[in-house]
Amino acid sequence: MNTKLRTPIPQSFNHPIPRSWPTPGTPSDLLDALVRRAASGDKSAIAGLARVFRARLEREAARLVPVSEAGDLVQDLLLRLLEGSLAPPGEDQPAVPWLLGALAARVHETDR
Repeated sequence: MNTKLRTPIPQSFNHPIPRSWPTPGTPSDLLDALVRRAASGDKSAIAGLARVFRARLEREAARLVPVSEAGDLVQDLLLRLLEGSLAPPGEDQPAVPWLLGALAARVHETDR
């Protein structure tokens, strides 16, 4: 397939990316960074986490509580992130498992 561009790309855009520029990591690295930012209280990261990861969080929550309560549990977790009431993950601790652990811990807190 030979497609002609309607507008040619200017030569100034044909430069390679300098090696010093950061390149994105794997999706899990990006998600880990998003969770860490959310855990530190970054509101835009919390909003992004809610958009990107909410469905998975709700599936995980549905393993722990009745399906009808899973959304509320996730909402409570996101609210706790907004309030800053969760201790963020340690430097050497993967952030996504930390978040899933925080979800499970919330279930055990409400069982008491």
